[in-house]
Amino acid sequence: GTGLEEDETYPKSIKYTSAGNIDSIACGRSHNCLLTENGDVYTWGCNFFGQLGHGDNKDRNEPTFVQNILEAKAQVEISEIACGSDFTVALSHTCVFSWGSGKKGALGHGDEKDRFLPTKVDGVKNPTGIACGAHHAIVWSKSNRSMYSWGNNGSGQLGLGHTDTVLKPSLIESLNGQTTLCAGAGGAHTIVVTFE
Repeated sequence: GTGLEEDETYPKSIKYTSAGNIDSIACGRSHNCLLTENGDVYTWGCNFFGQLGHGDNKDRNEPTFVQNILEAKAQVEISEIACGSDFTVALSHTCVFSWGSGKKGALGHGDEKDRFLPTKVDGVKNPTGIACGAHHAIVWSKSNRSMYSWGNNGSGQLGLGHTDTVLKPSLIESLNGQTTLCAGAGGAHTIVVTFE
């Protein structure tokens, strides 16, 4: 994000142009995502699978505004971001978007195709939070008291009672009716904190 392609051994400031303050950041294997308080999304780093969301696979050395999500922002405001190894997920209060590597169904679009632009994920209502592992994602809704998962499930990290890959959001029945306070995902595992 410094504009250079060399390792930095000391902290170095990153400059970006935005009217909003930084709300949160997320990091994938070789890419980064920044969310501003006004809901703008910036990405930079490796873009081989389109994980930066700019419609191409060109790497970016500095934070670059994700213009394509702006079209959807007319109806939604991005409130949270997360990164898997080579994909990115953003959510609003009404929907979820994903882009990048579709390996093992990580994007939740019903296939394993890569997406180079933010694409709406169907099947999740009123999302509240999200977490991403290497090739899986989980989304929860406090208002619906439900949690959904999709992607790689080789270690059972989706919490669905099996180890099959899941290509679209699937309700985690064992957590249905519980309020999720927070969750996190690692390479091949997921942790959820609930309040019954």
